[in-house]
Amino acid sequence: MKQSLKRDYTSDEKKRMEAKFWKGKTDYTALPSKESDIRFNDWNTFLLDSVLKSVEINNKIILNVGGGNGNEAEFLLTHGAKAVVLIDISPGQLAGAQIRIEQRGLKNLELVHCDSENLGIKENSCDVGLIFMALHHFPNHEYAVNELCRASKNVLIIDIMNCGLTQLFNKFGFFLKEGPCLINRVKEDVIQQIFIKNNFSFTIHYYFVPPYYGNNRILIAGIRSGEKMVNFLISKNRIFANFFGNIAIIEGIP
Repeated sequence: MKQSLKRDYTSDEKKRMEAKFWKGKTDYTALPSKESDIRFNDWNTFLLDSVLKSVEINNKIILNVGGGNGNEAEFLLTHGAKAVVLIDISPGQLAGAQIRIEQRGLKNLELVHCDSENLGIKENSCDVGLIFMALHHFPNHEYAVNELCRASKNVLIIDIMNCGLTQLFNKFGFFLKEGPCLINRVKEDVIQQIFIKNNFSFTIHYYFVPPYYGNNRILIAGIRSGEKMVNFLISKNRIFANFFGNIAIIEGIP
């Protein structure tokens, strides 16, 4: 969708707007029914499965920053995590996460309302620090990732990237916003430098998820075929990864 580019906001303004805008669900029993929801649910599951392949979560304490309504936290707990501490700045998201706890019986999910730039958690107190599809909402990536590295023994970030194709779309006014603010897409070199400053290793894997949000089954079938080919090329060629890789899995280990 083409969007008009209005003025961006200060860091504090963004935090207030994001906190008010995002709301959690009131029912977590229904399965996705729309074709677009099914398609993105499949990608979401793939990315969550990649967490299991990237880090050991069995009997570990996970710090889930920007955890929203608790979707990732539930996945982690049902796949062996000892406990999850979910951090979010939005009271509405945390209210939705509380409903999830009650409906799903998630006993070891702790909800904390605070800013990602000031977690208030002891150094190295969590085994794994995870930001899953939330960093692009944070106004200052350096402050947030520094805090994640400080509080966690291992770090995993899965988010949307500022790839060449996205930059091209942005020039024509497409995909500029998600919610009330401009999207602050992740840049590889920025995260790599943050990891280096915190004495973390840096590993990145790119993927391409076509930005189609409609429900045309024929078109979606064609998109699924095309994305498989593009992702194969991304895995083989860094030039393709830099241009098409709009999603990345970034891992940091001390």
